[in-house]
Amino acid sequence: MLTSSLGNMATRATSNPPNDYLTTAEASDVLGYTIQHTRWLIRQNRLHARKFGRDWVLNRVEVVSFAKIQGQGNAN
Repeated sequence: MLTSSLGNMATRATSNPPNDYLTTAEASDVLGYTIQHTRWLIRQNRLHARKFGRDWVLNRVEVVSFAKIQGQGNAN
């Protein structure tokens, strides 16, 4: 499912990720972490991110799930 969604993302002529994805800044807000810490989690393979143009995006459901497991942030 994620692979096909990313394929669709690559064909869109827009600079904004689809609603089911978050930028690292948006994910940081959900998680209650700094952007730097969120990027560290990505580098440590604790969060999965994909390249979208020049930015990295994270699946919204995965971020909310991670936040709930960690007992962090604003995962409503």
